[in-house]
Amino acid sequence: MNDSDNQPKSKQKHELNRKWLTILVCIVLLILGVVGGWMYNAIQQSIVDDKAVKQATERTAKVNKTENDAQILVEKSGDIKGAELIYDNAIRAAGTDSDLKYRLLMNKATLYFNNGDYQKALVTARQAEVVIKNSNVEQFLAQIYEAMGDKQNAIKYYDLAISLLDKSSPMADSDKNYYQSKISELGG
Repeated sequence: MNDSDNQPKSKQKHELNRKWLTILVCIVLLILGVVGGWMYNAIQQSIVDDKAVKQATERTAKVNKTENDAQILVEKSGDIKGAELIYDNAIRAAGTDSDLKYRLLMNKATLYFNNGDYQKALVTARQAEVVIKNSNVEQFLAQIYEAMGDKQNAIKYYDLAISLLDKSSPMADSDKNYYQSKISELGG
C-alpha cells in the first residue's frame, strides 16, 4: 500500500468524522433551543403569575381599605350615608374589574344588612349576583330573605346556593349540610 491508497481512506474517515461532528452540533443546538424555549416560557409564565398575584393583592387592598374607611365612618359617627358614598365611589372606580365590583357590592350589602336595612341589602346583593353568581351571594340573599321573614324566597336561595357549591371546596359538604338544615328549619 502506498500513500495514495491511504489518502482516500483517511479522507473518507475525515468526512465521516465531519458528518458525525455536524450531526452532534445540530443535536446540541436543538437541545439548547428546546431548553432555551422552555426557560423563556417558564419566565413568561412567571411574569404572568406575578402580575396576577399583584392584581389580586391590589384588589384585596382596595376592598379592605374601602371596607375599613366605611366601617370607621359608621362606628365613629353612625354615618351610613357617608359609608354608602365610600362604597359607591369605589364601585364606580372598579370599572370593568368584576371581581372587585362584586366584593365591594357584597360588602355594601353587608353594611345595609348589619344596620337592619334589609331592602337596600337585598337590592345591593342582587347587583352583586348580576356581576358574579355563586353560592356565597345566593346564601346571602337567602339570609336577607330569612331576616325579612320571606321563608319561601329564603328556601329558594338556599337551594340555589347548594346548586352552585364548588364541589372541590373542602367546605362544600359542610356548607351543603348547613343550607339543608336552614331549608328544613324554614319548613322546606
